[in-house]
Amino acid sequence: MSTILQRRRGIGNDGDNDDHGLEEGNWRTNTHGDDDDCKASPSSIEETSKQWRHRCQRAKMWKKISIVIVLVLFYLVFQKTLPNSPRLPVPNVDIEIPDADNWPLVHIVQSRFMQEQGPLEMLGMARLKLFLTFCLPSMVQQSSQNFVWIIKTDPQFTKTSVFDALIRSVRLHDNIYVVASNANFLFGSAGRKGSWRDGKEAMDLLESKIYTGNVTKLHIAMALRNERPVLETRLDADDGLHEHFMEYIQRMALKRFQPFKYDTNVNESNDAPIPRWLYWCSRRHIEWHSDTDPSLSQKQKAKMGSPELGYMNVVQHDKLCVTPGITIGYNINVDDKSKNIVDVPQFDHDKLYKNVRNSLACYNTDRKDSQDVEGNENVTNGPCLELVEDLIFCAIRSRTLTSAGMYNINLIANNVLRGDDTDKQKELIEKLWGFSKESFGMTIPNVKETQKFLVENKKRIAHENLLGQCSSGHSCKDTANEELRRIIIDLENGKGSR
Repeated sequence: MSTILQRRRGIGNDGDNDDHGLEEGNWRTNTHGDDDDCKASPSSIEETSKQWRHRCQRAKMWKKISIVIVLVLFYLVFQKTLPNSPRLPVPNVDIEIPDADNWPLVHIVQSRFMQEQGPLEMLGMARLKLFLTFCLPSMVQQSSQNFVWIIKTDPQFTKTSVFDALIRSVRLHDNIYVVASNANFLFGSAGRKGSWRDGKEAMDLLESKIYTGNVTKLHIAMALRNERPVLETRLDADDGLHEHFMEYIQRMALKRFQPFKYDTNVNESNDAPIPRWLYWCSRRHIEWHSDTDPSLSQKQKAKMGSPELGYMNVVQHDKLCVTPGITIGYNINVDDKSKNIVDVPQFDHDKLYKNVRNSLACYNTDRKDSQDVEGNENVTNGPCLELVEDLIFCAIRSRTLTSAGMYNINLIANNVLRGDDTDKQKELIEKLWGFSKESFGMTIPNVKETQKFLVENKKRIAHENLLGQCSSGHSCKDTANEELRRIIIDLENGKGSR
């Protein structure tokens, strides 16, 4: 009995032996520090001893469970702020589909960022610097933002701090989707056929982790893939596009695919054939080089730029499409109307002009090709490959040690330098810098920071790029491997690039 009375009097708590509290039943224990968890209103002394134990245990158990529930709810509410949390749920079947006036076509931009490269952080950071300097600024200032930009990266790369920085850089833009996937479908990349129109690309997205972007917009683009013309544009993550490029391609596509509605020069009596599909590409671009060959003289360097800013150059091709901006368009109501799938030939960028420029395969005609498409009376609107000539420079490309093919990295060996008059060359370079800032969103501080990083970490970047060569979907050219090995050996022997 004395033991029971001691518990009821709260001995060990405040030392208060007030029996009045026993009669009122307002007693508590502080045995485990839980003053409010063990309250009871016993009907008898014998009942109180048992109830005290059970109620106290139950109270503490529910308190722990409550804490766990609160923590789980906290995680669920705030997990969307974490870089590595997928944001896209199961497709929403109740989304409202916009009409053709508000969403006349579906435009998909596809970029690769460290795909099949694993967690190579130095190479990844170098490519992120280029992405933030050239690629991202050119896309966020596009005059038309009516596009879905899909950036795919190696799932292993998502565990790196560089990936977290990538997420932070794009998360405020709701039409940019960073996806953990090594699958590619455009232009025969990695030997995989498929497109947005046939659903393979959309299916890969739904099966992958998606870290950024607006859910509803993506599902609308998926829902409209058979209802509207579809454009797919290729953009490497270290290149940029002219600020009006997206708007231009979209306008041209609507004119070609729906001339009666969007081309004022065409009326319903015009029986010119409408293409089932089309390609667009450019032949001119600006090149930015982070480094120069050791044999380049100071005079030659001064003609193209400076060690702090890098070196500018212009490239004009005759019969070759440059990679950034290559776009394929699929019309609607063609071929199998129940599926709206078009069998479009796919070629690498250096073979696209040769195989498609003079082709008539994009039209519903028995003729497959022509030596002079522009002069063919059956095809008055143009060939299956259209050149973007209205924009003086459609793209800017970075040429650095992060390149897979290492093309034009060695300026001397590839005779990249243009012009002999130093004053005229300097004037051209100044105009290129001004044009690049205005039309591609480049900034001098970003260029300087990127240039400094690439120069200071040249050896490690070259080493990791060599490790990434010959992986699935990447270049495996002997010339690229040899050039990287040469650079590494030269740096180990104390031969700099300055």
